[in-house]
Amino acid sequence: MPPIEDTVPRRPLRADARDNRHRLLEAARDVFIERGPGASLEEIARRAGTGIATLYRRFPDRQALIRAVVLDALQRTVEEARQAAGEEPDPFAVLARYMHRAIDVRTAAVIPALLGEIPLDDEEITRARQAGPAAVQALVDAAHRAGTLRPDVTSGDIGMLIVRLSRPLPGGFPPAINDKLSHRHLDLVIDGLRATARQLAHLAGPALSLADLRQYPQPDGQASASPLAAAPGERPATQPPAVLTTHRAGRSAPVADRTESPALPPFEAEFARAWDTPGHTRHQLPDTDVNQVLAARYTTGGPLTLTRGMLWDMEVRKAAHPGTYIPYVVRAGSDRSWNRRDGDGGEYLDRCSMQRLWLSPQRYELILERALLNHREQKITFLGMAELPGPDGTLLRAGTGQPLFHVEHAVGGTESQPLNRWRIVHLTEAADERLVAVFERMAASPWLAEHTEIYIRDTLGIQLTRNPAEEGTA
Repeated sequence: MPPIEDTVPRRPLRADARDNRHRLLEAARDVFIERGPGASLEEIARRAGTGIATLYRRFPDRQALIRAVVLDALQRTVEEARQAAGEEPDPFAVLARYMHRAIDVRTAAVIPALLGEIPLDDEEITRARQAGPAAVQALVDAAHRAGTLRPDVTSGDIGMLIVRLSRPLPGGFPPAINDKLSHRHLDLVIDGLRATARQLAHLAGPALSLADLRQYPQPDGQASASPLAAAPGERPATQPPAVLTTHRAGRSAPVADRTESPALPPFEAEFARAWDTPGHTRHQLPDTDVNQVLAARYTTGGPLTLTRGMLWDMEVRKAAHPGTYIPYVVRAGSDRSWNRRDGDGGEYLDRCSMQRLWLSPQRYELILERALLNHREQKITFLGMAELPGPDGTLLRAGTGQPLFHVEHAVGGTESQPLNRWRIVHLTEAADERLVAVFERMAASPWLAEHTEIYIRDTLGIQLTRNPAEEGTA
């Protein structure tokens, strides 16, 4: 349904509040373009230089933030067209300035990234979307009347050129270089739009040779596989496939050799392979409707409806700081995470901690894991490792008191009715019913997972109490 419009006049935001909002919108725009609508809200707040609480004060949930980002991008694009028309004397210069500013605003990159999240019946967004084409058409008509724009160029051509130049280039280009190349290539395009090309445009940005392109690595650290990075007749450089030691010593193999589905990132493909391997012990907990459990079994210190964005924020925090969010599993002060980096449309990190053994919870052993945080799918895959280089390069070795295991944490459902999802697979030679029994007891608990309780109390700052009547039934 269309958003409810507030009929009460609002006081203007203070200067610092306006600045916070502007920085949050720009950070959210960039993060959503890079990682999709499911990107971490904590990462957005970090890039904006604010706390997560400031983000939630300005935008109560993920959907409100997405809507604000889309509306801001659409409105700023129209405003850039109007400003250019009012400040530039030459119609062609007006059009050129508008195209450069439209790339800076990144509307053509953020709208495709968030298209599936935008309500089609939102009247304010609809008006903003309709205003954009009209503004561009006016700029094109003026340049045609002045005789400075090729007569066969349409407003649709202008729009599609902006779309093509707004999207990040494939490969490991730093954002600053990517932005400068967009403007350099736009200068080349603009020169071709002139009715006469005798006046050559200055080309902004660096002039990169094919050799220069080789210096920009892929997000996973491999050499660029872009055909632009190789000279004619030269094959792009390749790296040997990475090795994941997911079994005991002597039983590892390259990920590429074990990936069943090329559509999955390597870590997720490895989890799927382990899940389907006969003899491995696997268990999937039932999906948890967190708000249903919250309403039925808890009393809160204030109104609280958990959103899908909040659950994902919790999972991202827990991945990097398991000791904070699962202290009943991880020994206090033993957890570390490092080597956090982008790749495969998400983020990778390595971590270690002293964890209770599943079948002997009075004992702790070192657990080593490599993780992929898939922001688009809102899923984290942890692969248990027998060995792993530590933060200082020292080789760490996991305890041997139990089989290695992989875990998948995910968020499902809708933004207002999110589901918590969890499954685990132990790399056993034969299915171990004792492990299955441990997870069946977990599934029988009437409460939210303890890390969810901790997130509500400590991160959101909301008092949470288990209902006494339910305590007696646990």
